[in-house]
Amino acid sequence: MRIASLRVCLPHARVCLVLLAVLFGGSVGLADEWPQFRGPNGSGRYEGEKPLPTTWSADGGIRWQVELPGRGASSPAVYGDRLVVTAYTGYGLDAENVGDPADLRLHVLCFDRHTGEKEWQTTFAGGGSTPAATPRRIDHGFATPTAALDASGVYVYFGVNGLYALDWDGSKRWEHRREAGTKGFGTATSPILHGTLVIQNQSIEGGPLAAFDKVSGQQQWAADGIDAAWSTPTILLTEAGDPELVMNHKNRVRGFNPNTGEELWSCEGIDDYVVPVVVGDRGRAYCFGGRQNRTLAIRLGGRGDVTVTHREWMVTRGANVTSPVLHENKLFCVHDKALWLVLDATDGREIVRERLPYRSRVYPSLVYGDGKLYAQTRDAGLLVLKAQTQYEELAANVLEPETLWNAGPALVDGTIYLRSDAFLYAIGEK
Repeated sequence: MRIASLRVCLPHARVCLVLLAVLFGGSVGLADEWPQFRGPNGSGRYEGEKPLPTTWSADGGIRWQVELPGRGASSPAVYGDRLVVTAYTGYGLDAENVGDPADLRLHVLCFDRHTGEKEWQTTFAGGGSTPAATPRRIDHGFATPTAALDASGVYVYFGVNGLYALDWDGSKRWEHRREAGTKGFGTATSPILHGTLVIQNQSIEGGPLAAFDKVSGQQQWAADGIDAAWSTPTILLTEAGDPELVMNHKNRVRGFNPNTGEELWSCEGIDDYVVPVVVGDRGRAYCFGGRQNRTLAIRLGGRGDVTVTHREWMVTRGANVTSPVLHENKLFCVHDKALWLVLDATDGREIVRERLPYRSRVYPSLVYGDGKLYAQTRDAGLLVLKAQTQYEELAANVLEPETLWNAGPALVDGTIYLRSDAFLYAIGEK
């Protein structure tokens, strides 16, 4: 039995289970988890052996679907037998009638990933610092960050409306709220987990990049100076195997010791806001961002200012919203303006750039699995592409054409999990 599936009612026993899960990890295996935004380590890669579906429609190929209580741009997160997604209701659903921020309700929902049966729903009220529902914020809503999961529990972020730790029965363990403002587009960055820590970029809400103890919720370290970053941080390994937390933000890319928050190095970066997640391999970090669509590569393991010594290349090609996938030493990306882009990870050379045969915008990021790339558009379906430099479309799967799709898919054990503003789906054999 997995620790993540245990239910214990006694409070002291619950804490003991959390401690055991934190100390011993409780991993369920990469094929059985997509435990955070863009999957294992934010890479957007599925490494399971079971083949993934290529085609489906409302008439076939759907294992189950369930109606969600409200809108949301958070992606499904999966750990073991459970799937977690967030949604919001009560405020900011309609630009013509935004409503009262006091009525905002934020929902965390847990489902059996095999059957779609809802196991629990925990709801929180929005706070007095809920940002105004401007058209830009309504575009993606108030439930955008993706949950982070492990054996110890569920960790969700709603910006100024709270960072929450929940046990696997849906009960709240602790919360942190920031009585501050929210910049521009609204909250987007998701929590990540490392050892005993929950790490959250709070810069858009006027706070630091900070780490909290999973059990107590006590802040363990904080790093200030994170500017104009809607990006979720990434933990990558140096060539020597040492973990470094990489944070890409306006003007700088910075590397931290994820255990202590000590800044190890910094590098001149992109002189504009940053949204995409950093990806990496073989001791390197690849960073997208900015309205000029820049990309740079940094060799990890440096100290101090590494702009001259460790920045290997920088090009005016990339994306300012969507994150890339690193595959066979190439960076694959579908730009939010529906461009297909492939860069050589060795030197940043553009291999191909062409417009997709669709006018749809693309907010979710590309993910890889089973030799295929999955690109979720906002309103033209989920495109299934061959994982090669030449654009070759295998399928365009359309569900709910009148509904916006702002969330990326989760790929787990031969199944694709999708969410729109209305429904949650499991795509695969029954």
